[in-house]
Amino acid sequence: LWGAVPQSYDHPHKPATLEIKAKELPELDDELAKEISEFETLEELKQSLTEQFQEKAKNTTKKNIQDSIVAALLENTNLELPDTMVQKEIDQVLNQTAMQWQNMGIDLKTIFTPENIPQMRERAKDEAIQKLKKSLIIEEIAKKESITVEPEAIAEKSGQIQQELAGQNIDPQKLADFVKNELEVEKTMNWLEEKSNVELVPAGSLTAEAEGEAESEATEEAQEETSQEPTTQE
Repeated sequence: LWGAVPQSYDHPHKPATLEIKAKELPELDDELAKEISEFETLEELKQSLTEQFQEKAKNTTKKNIQDSIVAALLENTNLELPDTMVQKEIDQVLNQTAMQWQNMGIDLKTIFTPENIPQMRERAKDEAIQKLKKSLIIEEIAKKESITVEPEAIAEKSGQIQQELAGQNIDPQKLADFVKNELEVEKTMNWLEEKSNVELVPAGSLTAEAEGEAESEATEEAQEETSQEPTTQE
């Protein structure tokens, strides 16, 4: 029987020879740093990456703190918003969404159809309400605490934006108003962060109940501070 098998038949137990190609990785040295970055040495590249990661972590922590403070204030503030104001904010939310999608190359005509728009407006309603409440709360705190932005800061920031958007038709007054509002929000949020007693914990370590308690404590701190006599924050 075995003799009837063709000589070209490969026996299943016959050892096979495999060719494995391994990719040779470059050496982690100064030459690699020069090739892949603007730095002259590997140590400079490592230092730059470390600083970038640290800055990103710092900004993330700051955002989480301020988001928690805002969430606590929203939860404990009862605001009745006129429907006309809400509808106008919904327009803003959808306009921003449309601009983002357009920049991604999405054909807006296939999305913003007469059939879809009512549903899109309804889905955007909660976001619009939260944005409005946040804006009104921060505006009231800034007013109560006499938090203002220096004209020089507005002019400097407006100039930077104009340089970045050179060649575009920009209304200087609208830009100044926008910058003024953004800087006031930033300054007020920094003030709230300074005045609030926030305890940092590892991400994801809080239960829903613990998160609620933490937000309540942050609210109490903020309310205590805003109930004091107005003072100008530099």
